[in-house]
Amino acid sequence: MYTSGTAATNDPTCYFGCTWVHQKTKREYEIVCFAIEETTLTPVVVYRSMGDCVTWTRPCAEFFDGRFQQKPIQTVTTGTTL
Repeated sequence: MYTSGTAATNDPTCYFGCTWVHQKTKREYEIVCFAIEETTLTPVVVYRSMGDCVTWTRPCAEFFDGRFQQKPIQTVTTGTTL
């Protein structure tokens, strides 16, 4: 199970396409995929910096323990009625 704040899901695909903010540095990242660390078989998050495109990994337990917060998705309204 993956958790983020108070939300929890067994479907990690809901985390793709969203921006995540590191609470300490305030840098923004996007989740690329989930993987398994070979030596320990620990589930990890593979994520990329939105600034310099450096790719990182971190155990899921650490990523979702509050170190990163999902940035709210902003909706765009055009004012046009269909």
